[in-house]
Amino acid sequence: LLMAADLPSASPFSQYFNTNYTPTSAELSGVRELISNDQSAVDDLDASIAQLVAHRELYAQRIQSHTALAGPVRRLPPEILAAIFLDSLAAIDGVVSNLPSVTLSHVCRQWRELSLDMPLLWVNLDLPIPPYPVPYSRPREA
Repeated sequence: LLMAADLPSASPFSQYFNTNYTPTSAELSGVRELISNDQSAVDDLDASIAQLVAHRELYAQRIQSHTALAGPVRRLPPEILAAIFLDSLAAIDGVVSNLPSVTLSHVCRQWRELSLDMPLLWVNLDLPIPPYPVPYSRPREA
């Protein structure tokens, strides 16, 4: 971790910041050297930040996976889930999908197996059937 003590000392040119001072040729080479050194430090810091962001992302993904694993819905017995499925059909219908049973069966493997073993979920399926196409007829000439 970078501390204030690790920061470089003040620039020998800081007295000229925000002024109209023009450095001499000799001073200009010193200014360019300071710019180069500071740019190297910024590049190193950017690399460190990128590495820290990557590490943070790994931890965040692991936290998310563990949180999902510890979710209370995973511990519900199949009978309770089945009752919830049946009670939720009316609430899901038309909101999430035209096929609430299909929606429930696409959450995870456990829900798919359970929903496929529940015939009552599949009794009423609202499958829209498109109208039969009307054959083309040429308009009559007058």
